[in-house]
Amino acid sequence: MLVLTTACAGIFVLAICRAPGSTLALAGFVLLVHAKQEYNALTTRMREMSAKYDTMAAELREHISTVQAECARNRALTEENREYINRSLTMQESIYTLSEDLSKAREAVAQHDTTIADLKERNLGLESAIKDKDEQISKAAEALDKEVARGKAAISSLQRELQEKSKEAQDWKEYSKYREYHFSARPSPTRQQDASELSLTGIIAEKNQRIQELQDRLSECCSQLTSIKAEMPVHTKL
Repeated sequence: MLVLTTACAGIFVLAICRAPGSTLALAGFVLLVHAKQEYNALTTRMREMSAKYDTMAAELREHISTVQAECARNRALTEENREYINRSLTMQESIYTLSEDLSKAREAVAQHDTTIADLKERNLGLESAIKDKDEQISKAAEALDKEVARGKAAISSLQRELQEKSKEAQDWKEYSKYREYHFSARPSPTRQQDASELSLTGIIAEKNQRIQELQDRLSECCSQLTSIKAEMPVHTKL
C-alpha cells in the first residue's frame, strides 16, 4: 500500500510540474494533506505494530518465564533423578548384599538340617544302644542281686555253723579243762581226743576262711552293683 501511494504521489508531482500556478498551489496543498494522511496512517500502523510487538514481547517474556520455570523444574527433576539413581544403586548394592547373606543363610540352614538329620539318626542309634545297654545292666544287676542274696544266705549259714562249731569247741574246751582239773591223776587224753580237737580247730579255721572269702566276694558284688546302678540312666533308676 505504501509503494502504491508513493507511485501515485510521484505521478501527482509530475502532473503539478506541468500545471499552471494556481493549480500548483492547490496541488501542493493536496499533496501536503495526502502526506499528512499518509503520516497518520503510518503512525497508526507503527503504533499497531508497536502494540503488536509489545504483545509479542510480553508473550515472549511470559514464554521465557515459563521456559525458565520449566528449566528449573527440569533441573530439579534431574537432581531428583540423580538422587533416585544413587539411591537405586545403593539399594541394588544392599539387595545384592542381602541376597548373598540370604544365600549363606540358606546354606547354613541346609547344613543345620543335615546336621540335625545326622544327629537324629545318631540319637536313634544311641537310644537303641542305650536300651540294649540298659537291658544288659538290668540283667547284670538282677544277677548280682541274686548272687549277693545267695552270698548273704551262705554267709548267714556259715555264720550259724561257725557259731555252732564255736559253741561246740568252747564246750569241748571247758570239758577238757574239767577233765584236766578233776582227773589229773588219770592218764592223758587219747590220741583220738587230740585228733578231735585238732579236727574241730581246723574246721573252725576253714569256716572262718570261707566266711572271709564270702564276705570279700559279697563286698565285691556290692561294689559292682553300686557301680552299675550309678552308670544306669535316670529313667532306668526311677
